[in-house]
Order: sequence, then C-alpha cells, then structure tokens
Amino acid sequence: MKYIYNICICAIKILSLILVAFVLFICVTNRVLIKQNQSECAIFLKQSAAFYIFLPVSTVCIIFGKKLLEKISEKQLFLAAAVIYLAAGLFIIANIDSAIRADAQAVFEAARHINRGEYDTLQSGGYLFLHPNNLGITTYFRVLTAVMDSTKFVFFVNLLFVIAANWFIYKIAAMLSENSFARKYTIIFSFAFLPQLFFIVFVYGTIPGFCCTVAMVYFAVKYIRSTQRPYRKKTDIVLCTAVAALAMAATLLKSNYIIASVAMASILILHSMNSRRASCVLLSAFLLAASVFSTQAVTAYYSEISGEKIEGVPSVLYIAMGMQESKRGPGWYNGYHDSVFMDVGMDREKAADVGKAYIVQRLNDFSENPEYAREFYKGKIVSTWCEYTCESIWTGPRSDYNQKVDTAVLQNLYGEGKLYSLYYLFCSLIIVNLLIFTFIYQIISFRKKQFDVCCLFPLIFFIGGFLFHIMWETKSQYIYMYYLMLTPLAAGGVAETCEFIRQKIISKRKTP
Repeated sequence: MKYIYNICICAIKILSLILVAFVLFICVTNRVLIKQNQSECAIFLKQSAAFYIFLPVSTVCIIFGKKLLEKISEKQLFLAAAVIYLAAGLFIIANIDSAIRADAQAVFEAARHINRGEYDTLQSGGYLFLHPNNLGITTYFRVLTAVMDSTKFVFFVNLLFVIAANWFIYKIAAMLSENSFARKYTIIFSFAFLPQLFFIVFVYGTIPGFCCTVAMVYFAVKYIRSTQRPYRKKTDIVLCTAVAALAMAATLLKSNYIIASVAMASILILHSMNSRRASCVLLSAFLLAASVFSTQAVTAYYSEISGEKIEGVPSVLYIAMGMQESKRGPGWYNGYHDSVFMDVGMDREKAADVGKAYIVQRLNDFSENPEYAREFYKGKIVSTWCEYTCESIWTGPRSDYNQKVDTAVLQNLYGEGKLYSLYYLFCSLIIVNLLIFTFIYQIISFRKKQFDVCCLFPLIFFIGGFLFHIMWETKSQYIYMYYLMLTPLAAGGVAETCEFIRQKIISKRKTP
C-alpha cells in the first residue's frame, strides 16, 4: 500500500508541475481581453510590454517585501486587509445599480416567485425546469430574500463570504505550514486577488460556493490531522458532518464545485493508504454521496411542490457546446443546449441523441484536421485561463444594460478607461506570480522527504478544473477559484525563495 501511495503522490506532483508550467507559459505569452458589452467577445493578444516590465519588478517586490512583514503580526495583517476589503466592498455596493441581469436575474426572480407560491419557473419550459442545476442557488436566494428582499443585501452577504473565504484560506495555510511568513504571504495573495472583490455584485452562487468549499477543505484537513492522535468520537463526528455538509452546500450553490469534493475525496483516500485509517475512505464516500445526492434531493423537492417532473437539459449538450465555435470564443457558452432542447420539444432522450451525434461529428472533424483541432483547443484554453480579470468587471454593472454606476472612479473602471487597464495589468501580475511561486514550491517539494498530502488539494483541484473546462463549455469567469486556491502553495514558494536567498546569497556575502 505504501508503494502505491508513493506512486500516486509522485504522479500527481509530476502532472500538476507540468500543468502549472504550461499555464504559466501561456499566461506569460498571451493575454485575452473581453469586450465589456453584450457580445462578450474574447480578443486574443500577445502580452504587453508593460507586463514584461512590471512582472520582474512585482516578483522582486514580493520577495523583498518580507522585511516589511516582520513588523506586523498575522492577525494584524489579516484584520487590516479585511477592513480594507470591507470598506472597498461597501463603496462598490453603495455606488452601483442594484439591478442584475442574465442568469443571476432569472434565478433571483425565480426565488421571489416561489416564495410567493408561484411556480411558473418550475413548469415545463420555465427557467428552472430547463436548468435544475440552479435550484440550489434558488433556495439560497429564497432564504436571503425572506430576510431582506434586496439585491444589495445579497451583494453585502457576498462581501462577507469573500472575507470569510480568505480567513479559511489563511487557516488552511496555518495548518499546512509552520512558517509565519508563508502564512502572511497567503493573506497578501488572497486579498490581492481582486477579481473576487468585484465578483460580490455577481450573484450567481460562485462566491458563497467557494467559501463553503474552502471551509470544507479546512475541516477536512482538521479531520486528517485528528487521525494522527487518539480517537475522539464526538470531535470526529462533528468534523465529518461539517465536511459533508459544506461539500453539499458548495455543490448546491454551484455544481462545478463537485470538482473540489472529488479532489478532497482523493486526498482522504491517499491519506488512508499512508495511515491505514479506513475512516478516511468512509468520509470520502460520505463526502461524494452528500455532493451527488443533495442535488437529486433538492430537485425531487421542487418537482414535488410544482407537480412537474424536473430533469432539465441533458449534460451531453454542455459537452457538445464546449466543442463548438462561438462568437465569444472557442468552446464558450452560446446557448446551444437550450435551443436544441426546445427544438426537440424538451424531450431529453432526443436532445441527448442530438448532442451525442454532434460530438461524434466534431470528433471526426478534429481527427481529419489535427491542425484545426490543435488551434481550436489552444484558443479554448488560452481564452479561459489568460483573461486575467476572470470577467469580474464584465459580470458587474454595464451601461448597455442601463445599469448605472456612480463616482468617476467606478465609471472609469467599468467603462474600460485607464483604471480598467491598470486593473487588468495588476490582475495579470498577481496570477502569474501565483503560478511562478506555486511552481517553485512544487520543485522544492520534490526534494523534501516529508510531504503533507493535504498540500496536494490545490493542485488536484487545479488539474480537475483544467480538464473539466477542456471538456465542458467554458468562460473565463469559471476559473478564478482554481487560481485563488493556489495561494497557500504560492505563499510557501515565496517563503522558500526568501530562505534560499538568505542562506545562499546573503550569508555568503557576510562570510569573510
């Protein structure tokens, strides 16, 4: 078992190292701009001269900023960052329109209707009938609107979830590393990742789902740590329940977060191989079951109250959509799944057959023209991972939807002014530095005899997200959580780099 464990660890390390290096390479050489209008068109560009100038400057500043961190404690640093985020978030909320649009609006209005006993969106052809994957976020909105029926209240709750998510990321780093500087850099990286701040006005389950995900990871790591001490029944039951409940909540809020459940189940199974604790295998099964069956239970509940059997658009149509050319970008969302489903009279079997036939056709096209297939998937990957704002501005208020923005600062940002260009550059520098220092951390981990299996979670999560969006339909807004989850590892890479410089360079200069 130990032999299999070592092979699995080595395989994950090598695969994730290759993937991080690949994403780092495409990010250093490419950039993608999203037009801030209804077209949502991805524009492919080469990296700017400003990026190449400021990247080494930013990397050096991160490394040599260590001295400044010596003067502040971890708690003070987190509190200061949280206060700044809270102030900035409140400023954004106060100065933007309360109106929302697209799917977020459809789900929010559906929650209002159901709270009033109106089930039109659950009936045949209704929004939730077509998209039952949004029933979880609908339930969440039903709770929030019962407290206060205001989108700005939801924005504020999102802001609290962002700060809470950063706190859990910091606490995860605290369990994974004894290095105080690594924990401080985790705080800096997580709060410097600004797309999450601007996502507070995008009320579509992404932020609360991510908070539940990192909380799930935190309690799962605590449980793994608990298996290294004498058995405590009550504590372990509480931890297992928290892990399963949070995984369930994350998946209900955003179905893509099942990737995190699979990643954590993998970690638990790997740990059981090394520790020979069967309870970890049981928890992994419990975790996955909670994620899968919770969505079925919620769908069954709404089918019961609406009197309509809700099944929704077949998943195969999303895969087919991910293989199509689109005005937005290769493999990007284009509404194909809905149009096919409606064209066949909402017959799931017929719709699935159409999707399967299309997939076979596209596979034949790709096999007959490998060069076209390479260019298609290159465009899909680059447009997904190299749009550094992760559409955090595009998903916010826009003038072409008559969503108003107050103050010159926000008008310049949301109107693609100079501030937007600076924001884009800053986001690109943060993401690339996350990848650089994660890569360094991975290289160093190969040299360490003792390796914490929990450190693999961000990497397995990253691999899962990358593979999923090659197969599924894509958008750049779908991937911010995979970058953000790398922060504890990137922070560890910074700390290791600082220590290397201290030992190999500075100490040599001091030696007579």
